[in-house]
Amino acid sequence: MLPLGGAFSIVSIIGCGVQDFTGSGIEIEPTPKSGSTGSGPYIDVLIADSFVLKNATNGISIAPQGAFLSAETMIDRTVVSYNGTNADSMGAILVDVRAVMNRTAALSIKNASFVTVKHSTLQFTISAGVDQGVDQFDILNKNGMVFLDDANTIQSIYNVGSGAAMSDGTNNIGTVEGNPLTTVSRN
Repeated sequence: MLPLGGAFSIVSIIGCGVQDFTGSGIEIEPTPKSGSTGSGPYIDVLIADSFVLKNATNGISIAPQGAFLSAETMIDRTVVSYNGTNADSMGAILVDVRAVMNRTAALSIKNASFVTVKHSTLQFTISAGVDQGVDQFDILNKNGMVFLDDANTIQSIYNVGSGAAMSDGTNNIGTVEGNPLTTVSRN
């Protein structure tokens, strides 16, 4: 856990290799400082030019704890592969990310999170196949919103509950199950 001392904190992970952890490779779970009140702390996370490989659970987990916490996350030019599950995030922008050959969902979006994926590849989830359950999809979207922008390659998407996915029409998307994909025009 990362206790936040002020109203704003920055975490930057640049040019790193994170491999073979028994839990998550990168786990950021900010908590409010004991006794803090008000609108709550905010954390800005940048993960760039890194490799997150062969970790037992999440490759990357960003999950603010407690009320009034916000995490803005950008994952740029990073390879996240061969993990138990991959990026479990709240509010993220993925740019030029390659997430392939993971054992469960490459990207899991939960509870009103908004994620933008740009010029990235998420595919070849290993557990894909008949009767494997919802984790067989490359993007598992539970009640969140994902926007696919600028020529992504996504093998499969599953929108659960109020989960919604939108595309700018430039993406190569395989199957979409659950709620349908909405295509919006670029202006």
